[in-house]
Amino acid sequence: MNFDDPDNGGLDDPYRTDGTRLEEQTALLTRQHCDLLVLQECKWDKFGSRRLNDLAAALGVTGRVLVPSQRYGCDLAMLVRETDRLRVLEERHDRSSGAFWHTLAVLRIHVGGECVDPVRVCRPPRG
Repeated sequence: MNFDDPDNGGLDDPYRTDGTRLEEQTALLTRQHCDLLVLQECKWDKFGSRRLNDLAAALGVTGRVLVPSQRYGCDLAMLVRETDRLRVLEERHDRSSGAFWHTLAVLRIHVGGECVDPVRVCRPPRG
């Protein structure tokens, strides 16, 4: 699924903070029962950690991180539903002094006896 929203991170209007649209997206995501969810363009500004914690609580996930962007507040969020077979071992994010347009988000996750590193990078705009 792709829920890209390059303008305002799921909020209704860049100048409003009521979050109605984000609540609707959260309801849709809750029905998906994702074990790993990665979101980009999380333009949540000063509400970033609160919105991340609210989203994690709604989804019933414990592993969560909001990785700050280098440009425009387009943070990346990673959420993991931790169980006895799936748990976050460590964060390995890298802003690389500008090598990535916004940031690079990496988690090391233990999944059923193996370690995996889900990665999300936001590339520069085309043009």
